[in-house]
Amino acid sequence: MLVREGNLLIYRIFDVGWEIDLESLSQKISGKRGRKFSKIGPRSVVMGEPPLELILKRGKVGDVPFDSHARIYGMGVVTIILRFDISGRDIEEIPSLEKFIEKHADELVQELLNQVMETIKPFVERLALFEDYEDYTVIFVKAFDERLPAEEVLARIDVSRLIFGEDYELSRDIKRWLAMNTFSYSTYDVAVLGWDHAFVYDDEGFMDISDLIEFANIQLLELRYFDDYLDGVVQETSAELENFRPSIRRYRKYSRMIQRLLLIYTEITQARERVMNFIKFMEDNFLAQVYNRLAYILGLNVWSTSVSNKLESLLRIYEILSDEINNQRFQLLELTIIFLILLEVILYLFELF
Repeated sequence: MLVREGNLLIYRIFDVGWEIDLESLSQKISGKRGRKFSKIGPRSVVMGEPPLELILKRGKVGDVPFDSHARIYGMGVVTIILRFDISGRDIEEIPSLEKFIEKHADELVQELLNQVMETIKPFVERLALFEDYEDYTVIFVKAFDERLPAEEVLARIDVSRLIFGEDYELSRDIKRWLAMNTFSYSTYDVAVLGWDHAFVYDDEGFMDISDLIEFANIQLLELRYFDDYLDGVVQETSAELENFRPSIRRYRKYSRMIQRLLLIYTEITQARERVMNFIKFMEDNFLAQVYNRLAYILGLNVWSTSVSNKLESLLRIYEILSDEINNQRFQLLELTIIFLILLEVILYLFELF
């Protein structure tokens, strides 16, 4: 089937620092703020601080025109979005076209990311690019060469090939799994979700599901970052504990350590709450169902549990050190009291003689 109007959307999501001052940044550069969900009513979904969107370059990869933009989030995340025009192409050609585009995408994304980083650098707290990133591709079709209901679209295309990009027939199990990940709100829209690809058909052109995919991948990236960061902290602190020797002389060192652990625990706990509550649904609506399934596919709960476990490990280490520090304080207090008693006895004896 011929795509009359559609795009191949490539998302690359990066953690660039602890926090970005969007208010100050928006005063220095021209970019739009705000995002509303249109399909089921803007009040059904509540977002946190909306991102700042920057228009980037236009160009071509081969004969495929594209435009690009970045979304900058206050939580320290930058999304680079490449939008390739696939209008006028047969839908069955898209997997091979995507493979061609992917050969050039990494270099193009890196160029755009460098451009964005130079712009936002003064406004980023604790600037540091996380070594990993999330990527997701959405095949978005607004119209085919004829107006078709969603059921007819799924009957006439091999959606499993669009999602997985394989040239051979996929198993029934995979196709059943994709059927579980298929959602429609009206007669003329459908979304099929995969691990790193999705097919979205919407004859009204609503981008709600594409945006949900981006937000869920942002949450995944941040959870992975927290998990990686906490893993390093726990290993480093555990190594320190192996060499732990109760000593009044080391009191200050271990006091600083528990202060740092408490700070990290508090910051990561608050940051995770901010990330996971970035998007809220006022009711169990269509988009909530899509998001919940997407969260399951991406394993958000698994990563969130891993972060929780490492926070608990950090808290246990803090409690062990805190107890030891308190013991040292009591020992110091006891020694001080003994010293004062001895001093008083000595002074008394000195007065006698």
